[in-house]
Amino acid sequence: MGSAPAIRPSRVCSARIVAICRQEDRASCMLANRARVYVPLSLAKHIATNDEITFPIPAGESTGAEVYIEKAYSSRAKACLYLTAIGHVTQPKLDKRDQSFVSAQVRDGNLGISSVFLHCDVIRDYFYRTQAVEDGSERTNLYQTLRIKRLSEKTWSECVQLGIPDEFDIAQISWRPNYDPFFYRELSRRARRVYLFRDEYIFEVEKAVVVETPQLGHATYVFAKPRDMHNFLARYTKTTKTHIRRNQDNIAEQLGFLCRVVHGSSRQSWLTELRERIGERPQKTATL
Repeated sequence: MGSAPAIRPSRVCSARIVAICRQEDRASCMLANRARVYVPLSLAKHIATNDEITFPIPAGESTGAEVYIEKAYSSRAKACLYLTAIGHVTQPKLDKRDQSFVSAQVRDGNLGISSVFLHCDVIRDYFYRTQAVEDGSERTNLYQTLRIKRLSEKTWSECVQLGIPDEFDIAQISWRPNYDPFFYRELSRRARRVYLFRDEYIFEVEKAVVVETPQLGHATYVFAKPRDMHNFLARYTKTTKTHIRRNQDNIAEQLGFLCRVVHGSSRQSWLTELRERIGERPQKTATL
């Protein structure tokens, strides 16, 4: 959420929207000053007549990459929409309510807004949305855009072809400041494939599937290796861990749930139990 425009260049339009006409690929807004501007459909579905729209005056009819809209009617004290291009994004931080957020720098802004704050939960939901959007259609998510299923040499080669840097760490997309890299690192080195789902990492190891939230106070969920991984993911993303623990509607048996390995005070104890639960052969000790 950004603050209201404070500094405006000489060529800025600010007017009330009196009519909206939605077309196939965009929408046109008729303003109170009789001007007509076009906005993306993704923005148009959130605006209504009597909203106040502000934007730098472009060369043509398009509103360009920066649009600020103040809602006329809202249950909140002041609701607004802000469409812009962003550049550098900071590392996640915690606010006063212990919720993670990032600060994104506005790129080439002309409305006096230099940065916006974005909640990490909103970012994750946007990139990893699994349900249909409001109009019933499916939206391409980050998995499909990056074609990422596993962290392998072949996948990284495909990512490079898509223009993704070699040093890009998939784990950082949903990483939180209070996560412990130990749990992720131990599972990642055993994984054949890694899937991201909201704030969880799903590891497909040799003989099992492991769901991990790498944070003290949580537990590692271990499942039997499914015949069809895609079917497993489809079922898992539609349930909750509470339902799994209670075996609600037989979901635990359907997923092949085996056990939970709690993150206790001893990391080594967690690792020892994890190795046993995922069917890993015990390490041989050398004898003198």
